[in-house]
Amino acid sequence: MKNIILLYFLGFTTAFAQIGLEDQYQFNMLSLNPAFTGERGNFGVSGLLGQQFNGTFTPNQISQLISMDGKLGEGKSALGFQGFRSNITGFTNNGMTLSYNYFLPLNDKLRVNLGINAGFMISPNFIGNVDILQRFNPFGGPGAAVFSETAFLGIAAPTLFGNSDIYSTLNKNVKISGGYRFGTYENIGINLSGLASLATRSSDANGFDINLKIWLGNKIGLGGAYRMQSGFSKVIPSLQMRASETSTIGLSYDAQPLLFTNRNTGSITPRGVFQLLYRYDVFNLGEKSPFLNQF
Repeated sequence: MKNIILLYFLGFTTAFAQIGLEDQYQFNMLSLNPAFTGERGNFGVSGLLGQQFNGTFTPNQISQLISMDGKLGEGKSALGFQGFRSNITGFTNNGMTLSYNYFLPLNDKLRVNLGINAGFMISPNFIGNVDILQRFNPFGGPGAAVFSETAFLGIAAPTLFGNSDIYSTLNKNVKISGGYRFGTYENIGINLSGLASLATRSSDANGFDINLKIWLGNKIGLGGAYRMQSGFSKVIPSLQMRASETSTIGLSYDAQPLLFTNRNTGSITPRGVFQLLYRYDVFNLGEKSPFLNQF
């Protein structure tokens, strides 16, 4: 009986290990590349809550994520932390990651970032495997990025090295991201970015995203993400509002959160997920907003 239960759930759980972290990068770019650590200013912290309505007026909170990073000393390096919990599949995944980034200025307008990432996941306990050590899956990976005043380009594999088990697998895709900002902070800022998630294993799939965020006077941000993988696609709209110079609130909606889990047998068809964002940033006097936050 235990083996039957295992085979039944393996059909749609193995691809979900990091769905609580990387799938929310519309509000947490740090999950894509450790070289983005410290790009939000002297210090920044974000909190995300995933809410799902299941036929009642009270939403069901299915995920929590906290992300924080900040510069060290004279600003030549930075540290970051991310922690998440998600039970969108009906089984709980927990994890955390630490990142370190070093800044290499090339000139006044161009710099290179070199980052590294390390963390762990705890697999869901759904067939009575209570031994925490057997459910502990460490991982790590490098990242690099180049930033100018209006653009960025990065390449990373934040979970390239790591262990996995029959309960969960690591997303070992190489992620190439880039973005360009048109316009100004004071008027209309158009921020266009893209992500290519390239499979390193034959069992995985490539993914491609196109993201657009339009900021109105650096106060209201209207966003949309078009994500493609394995012949499927979906759109994730988002809205952000700057409540003050340092605080931002946001909302996004993913109508098909498990669409790209290619091992999904169709047994699970969860409702859409609303992500609620609160972000607090501390940046240098005179700066309008951290550049990476615009994306």
